[in-house]
Amino acid sequence: MKKIDRLVIKAFLGPFLVTFFIALFVLVMQLLWKYIDDLVGKGLELTVIAELIFYWTTTLVPMALPIAVLLSSIMTFGGLGERYELVAVKAAGISLLRFMAPLIAIAFVIAGIAFAFSNYVLPWSNKKAMVLLASINTQRPAFGIDEGVFYGGIDGYTIRVAEKDSDSGSMRDILIYDHTGDRRESTTVLVADSGRMYTAQQGQLLIFKLYNGKQYEEIEPNLRDEEPLFKQRRTYFKEYELSFDLSSFGFKVIDEGRLRNNYKVMSLAKLKTRLDTMQNQINRQPEVFYRQIKPYLSMKDDSIFTRAGEGHEAVEGGDLLLAYGLDAQDRFRITSRALNEVRNVRTFLSSSESHKRNKKRSVVKASIEYHRKFTIALACVVLFFIGAPLGAIIRKGGMGMPMVVAIIFFIIWHILSEIGRKLADDAVVSPFEGMWMSLFILLPIGIFLSYKAMNDSPIFTSELYSRIWEKISFWQNKKMAKN
Repeated sequence: MKKIDRLVIKAFLGPFLVTFFIALFVLVMQLLWKYIDDLVGKGLELTVIAELIFYWTTTLVPMALPIAVLLSSIMTFGGLGERYELVAVKAAGISLLRFMAPLIAIAFVIAGIAFAFSNYVLPWSNKKAMVLLASINTQRPAFGIDEGVFYGGIDGYTIRVAEKDSDSGSMRDILIYDHTGDRRESTTVLVADSGRMYTAQQGQLLIFKLYNGKQYEEIEPNLRDEEPLFKQRRTYFKEYELSFDLSSFGFKVIDEGRLRNNYKVMSLAKLKTRLDTMQNQINRQPEVFYRQIKPYLSMKDDSIFTRAGEGHEAVEGGDLLLAYGLDAQDRFRITSRALNEVRNVRTFLSSSESHKRNKKRSVVKASIEYHRKFTIALACVVLFFIGAPLGAIIRKGGMGMPMVVAIIFFIIWHILSEIGRKLADDAVVSPFEGMWMSLFILLPIGIFLSYKAMNDSPIFTSELYSRIWEKISFWQNKKMAKN
């Protein structure tokens, strides 16, 4: 390795490590802010929160790597240009592409690390994070009651609160369905104008104190009576207290087996196997449908036609069944059976189409995760070819202008990635086209910027745009003078 290679690698590694950890910290804080309501007030131990943050951190590493590569490459080449080191390198007859060669190799190494992380570590960390978050949500379920949403986390009850103040525990417009009776139907309904929610006995009891409401209770009728009466008891109250035992809602880690069909916890090999299996099921769907409807393709009822006698000729334009000499009862039986057969075939057809749609949607979701492992890795290389020439053109180091430019291009990449994923998820484009769309758009931009940087084109200097504006003004003035 030559000295010039060591120089550029040393100049790159420092900013890369700093920007990587900064980007990782920002992403983790963003995710923590998103789930802060699910964590606060549940009495979780610090070890549980630290474990969850660790899993979140590992899941965000593949996303932080492209950001770090983009920002550090702009900072590196911007700093070298600001200190005129790029000028000295070019004066020595070394091209910019040769100067970038060691960092291009490092960008591919980082892409390989991102791919390996996405394929081996990310499924494990996703599974651990989702299991731990689901386990946290089962603890103290009262904090999961959201405004205007029916909540069924407490066994035997369904609760809906129109307005809720998390700080004071006050609520308005409360509706509670009680399913705890012998029957599972909603035999008891509580409606209250307002109320208050709080815990007692060190969080073992959740108490709802309701004000100004009504209780509706259905009384099960005596079905032995000739005309059973369905009665309802309605009770008015000014204050009503309802308590729930939360002792069984302590922190318990749920079974990881629940997530075995989640595509985010699968490696590349498992996704490929699952895709092949689902595609085979879709290809075999017509055969399965034919086997289902085959018994309904024959409508002949030998007993009826034998009893009616053979040799009757059909009357053209008349009733075929009447032509066979069948009486009204037999005609009704045959017609009813035909209608039932048609309904059954239609049901099988509807079920087959629904099953096929669901399988195709599952194929799309699995394909999105399959391609995501490649696109995030190669984004490190594509964003490097944008960041490095941008730094050489801007010739500004530090965290000022490079940070602004890097954020702009990262937002563009992220928006294009999300648009492509959404289009693929809605089956507007194929998963390949949707997931690779951002790279297909940004790669030509990187090639263009690299070409401009190698030829010292001043595309980001104020003098260039001043000259363009002067030419536009000149032609406008000339046109006005002619008129």
